[in-house]
Amino acid sequence: MKRFKNAMALEVINPSALKLLDLPAFPVVEDFVVVPMLGSVPSWRMPLPHLIGAEFYSRELGLLISCRWWEGIFYINRIRGYFSAQDAPNGTIDEPHFDFQPAWQIFIFEQEEYVYVLQADNSQEDDFSTWFRVSSQNYSMAWLKAVAEAELHSG
Repeated sequence: MKRFKNAMALEVINPSALKLLDLPAFPVVEDFVVVPMLGSVPSWRMPLPHLIGAEFYSRELGLLISCRWWEGIFYINRIRGYFSAQDAPNGTIDEPHFDFQPAWQIFIFEQEEYVYVLQADNSQEDDFSTWFRVSSQNYSMAWLKAVAEAELHSG
């Protein structure tokens, strides 16, 4: 499935540049869904499957973000039984959540009533081709549903 990209990329050369963005211009995704990515990481030595990443979808726009090997956030055996909405990847505009792999980098932060998400196509780019916002409530609920789904598939 082809990933959604905005018509224009946003240049973010460092986290402080987030404050310069026109946040009201970010499109609102009303039908936001988090889909867990399950897999196996042998070094974890815990029951399978492991929650190794996530994909963000919109029924209207399709695949928004795909973050494979985001295991620092998603080690399901650590989150089972006590994951809450506050554990979802998030930050503030002053201290955003930031993560990267060779194939992507992502910023996530909450400002007022929205969570803002920006993803670049690799870890070396300053141009973020996918960017949108989700209501804070929808973002939290989507994460809780994703973790519940992942737990159904775990041993």
